[in-house]
Amino acid sequence: MPDPSFEMLLPRPVEAVWLAFRDPELIRRWHGWDFEGLDEEIKALYVDGVVVDQEQHTLHIGGHLFALRPQDGHTLLHVSRKAPVEKVDTGIDWARQYDDIEEGWISFLQQLRFVLARQLQRRRRTIFRAGAARSAVPTPIADVLGLFNAARTPAGEPYVADVGPGDHLEGEVWFRTGLQLGVTVDGWGEGLLILTHPASSDEPFGLATMILTTYGLGEDDFADLERRWGMWFAARYEED
Repeated sequence: MPDPSFEMLLPRPVEAVWLAFRDPELIRRWHGWDFEGLDEEIKALYVDGVVVDQEQHTLHIGGHLFALRPQDGHTLLHVSRKAPVEKVDTGIDWARQYDDIEEGWISFLQQLRFVLARQLQRRRRTIFRAGAARSAVPTPIADVLGLFNAARTPAGEPYVADVGPGDHLEGEVWFRTGLQLGVTVDGWGEGLLILTHPASSDEPFGLATMILTTYGLGEDDFADLERRWGMWFAARYEED
């Protein structure tokens, strides 16, 4: 059985995308989210823990191979597992853990696509939450939040929604997968909201994460956003 893989078309030439994977300052604009150890994580993954073939434009990062190929002035990125994942007798299903890792890469690479498409140079500020659903019958977080229609709208189409934390959101559906929804948010200074259900959950929709990416919000506005969305999430999900 072949290893799981996925592809993503990135809207810049290979040279620009390659630099986005090699320059820690540029990586910081799209990888993960803000936390105290972000710089150390970037160094561990992209500097100390990477095997680079610059001529072939490939990178081995952890258990995954990233291959960049030119395509009509853009870059086709192919991501695959570096080697088959085997279950070992530790009580951990490593295949499911790798599924979670791949879902994480999808989120981060969609953040990269967003930065490249919008050519964003400003510093981002992010909010991240993760937890287990408090409901006895978990529901997709997009539906709970108020993004029911957006979750069923094709990628690239506009959406409008009034959501639970009290915000009126407008933008476009950035991407959709079986476990993720990403929407742009005009009111966050070209923001991006990504909602995910980790693949390792014991029940559908039992675990959920959200990443809010903002640009240019003032201190008071960002603090208010973080407070309201944090309260909304904590009331519905038991955070780690």
